[in-house]
Amino acid sequence: MDAQADAIFNAVRSAIKARRVTVASAAVIITAAMTAAEKLGGLTGPEKKALVLDAAGRVVDELPMGAEDKSALKAAVALLGPSVVDAIVAAQKGQLGLGRSGCWRAFKCCK
Repeated sequence: MDAQADAIFNAVRSAIKARRVTVASAAVIITAAMTAAEKLGGLTGPEKKALVLDAAGRVVDELPMGAEDKSALKAAVALLGPSVVDAIVAAQKGQLGLGRSGCWRAFKCCK
């Protein structure tokens, strides 16, 4: 599984290298890790989730940012990461109940 973790790590690092990374980038990092993990075969959902969260944390460790910002981003990835992964997976499976009714009618793009 180390090769798979490294593959996700490298994919995330490549995906964000041209971006300005801030504390608000936690979801971008996690989403990039999920995109890379999705391409891996032979793993269960929980195994992929663990690899995603590990790779996201490793990427944050290597980012060239101030200690305070890095600490805040690392905390955001650690605290929000599991929920972000679960929410994205649920959305992909259509389990969030975000149909075109209800509050979505207020958005012109969703009518």
